[in-house]
Amino acid sequence: MASQRPLPPADLHRNKPNRNINRGHGVLAAPHQRTPRSALRRIGRIRAPRNRPTQGRSGAHPAPSGVTRPTPEDAGSARRSSAVLRGGSWHAINRRAAGLLPERSNVERTWHFQRTEPGKLEGLSRTGEAQRIMTTVRRWTGHETRALRMAPRLSVRAFAEHLGVAVRTVSKWESGTVGALPRPDTQAVLDTALSRADRAAQERFALLCRSGRHNNGDNTPDSAGPARSGARLPPGAADHIPELLVHLREQWHALVRTDNLLGPRFALAGVLDQLAIIQELLPMTTRTHRAELVTLAGTYAESAAWLYEDAGQMPSAALWVGRAMEWAHEASDDRLLAWALFRRSQHAAADRDGQRTLNLARAAGRNATALSGPMRAAIVQQEAHGHALEGEELMTHRALDDAHRWAADDAAGDARGGHGSFCTAEYLELQRASCWSALGRPERSIQLFEAVIPTLPAVYRRDRGVAHGRLAYAYMCAGQVEGAAESGRDALAIARSSGSMRTEQAVAKLGRQLVRHRRLAPVALLLDELGAAA
Repeated sequence: MASQRPLPPADLHRNKPNRNINRGHGVLAAPHQRTPRSALRRIGRIRAPRNRPTQGRSGAHPAPSGVTRPTPEDAGSARRSSAVLRGGSWHAINRRAAGLLPERSNVERTWHFQRTEPGKLEGLSRTGEAQRIMTTVRRWTGHETRALRMAPRLSVRAFAEHLGVAVRTVSKWESGTVGALPRPDTQAVLDTALSRADRAAQERFALLCRSGRHNNGDNTPDSAGPARSGARLPPGAADHIPELLVHLREQWHALVRTDNLLGPRFALAGVLDQLAIIQELLPMTTRTHRAELVTLAGTYAESAAWLYEDAGQMPSAALWVGRAMEWAHEASDDRLLAWALFRRSQHAAADRDGQRTLNLARAAGRNATALSGPMRAAIVQQEAHGHALEGEELMTHRALDDAHRWAADDAAGDARGGHGSFCTAEYLELQRASCWSALGRPERSIQLFEAVIPTLPAVYRRDRGVAHGRLAYAYMCAGQVEGAAESGRDALAIARSSGSMRTEQAVAKLGRQLVRHRRLAPVALLLDELGAAA
């Protein structure tokens, strides 16, 4: 045991001034035992108002008469309270410790800190009779901004007015687009809005941020990782690898059909669940079945990339394309590698990079003899988009005519013919209409869209929504404002029900361009529906 410091004899202090006496107790204290002078002034010299009750949160407390002289334990408690409670004054802290102020009824003066990963929430839990979770955000992203809006159940328009920013600014933040994060000064505004929210809203915010790793509030997963809820495969699952491979292939076809009918909101979670199963099976799979399982992993990863793209989450889409390419190389699957390059070409077209779109599409079609007909049709029509972005009208239509030679015939919408089965004759003509718009010929685009959209099979409902959105853009470019608004409403209805954020963002952009025509009835209806969708 460590030796204790010896106490000085009492007679050494007998002739000292009275300031060394611990007031109120009539005892002499050693220097290392004395209460600090500042604390003694605040504790020992406090007088409560006479004939006036002290009102606190817990009710009325009669004021003591005269001077309250606390014990040394009370003084020590006051010092400890000041060490753990930040905020407030020493005066209030020590008066409460001395019994002159009522204790807070629902808050304990203890802070619990919790470490988190960069960019995630830092939770500070203050616990007591009624729990309250205080949260701070290290760096605001689209996910946290959306959670802050949804916690008090505000629309985008109301949230933008609350923050004092434009509606489109909030939409940009929540879209998760690279480069669209709040600026440092705006992050401070968001911090303030969170700190001023009531207790219920802060608790909902924390819950949305925790549960939203796989769900962004509208049933669309918001993570680039498999979304299983901790469930693991049963023992002996490795003994049934052939049957599981058949099941996983059938599930993929079912999920493709789900996507065509209902969109990413309902298909993406299923794709991530199957990916989690595959990743759990891979370490226990023997060489005989591993190549086939790796190919399936790449197939599901490519589907996840497409679904994330349609949901407006391009960073996750790019990540899953990279995973698909990795698995394609591991399995030595040239078709899967070509399809991953095709998906990269689509991302370049979304960025309106004509040269990169062309180069990636040509790289995807480099080994054309190994590809199926529908895959070749899809890759060649992607080259047409590159030519259109470069303004090469003749090359655009030549590529589209060439793609018709390999057009698929998939009325069921379940991709039984493999990748590219969606690339039917009707789909190719819709792409031609889009290329007319890119080439600056909106009148030709309108004519073709109006002719082809009614012929789409019912199962391709999501594609119908995309086509209506592009038709609305063509109408706007042609100066036909009312037609643009009506087509925009058709596209928005499908996008909202399917979770196709890509289409919804296109319609929102159209709405911003039509604001100056809000006096027209169709435009007013579109703007109202965009506000309701927000």
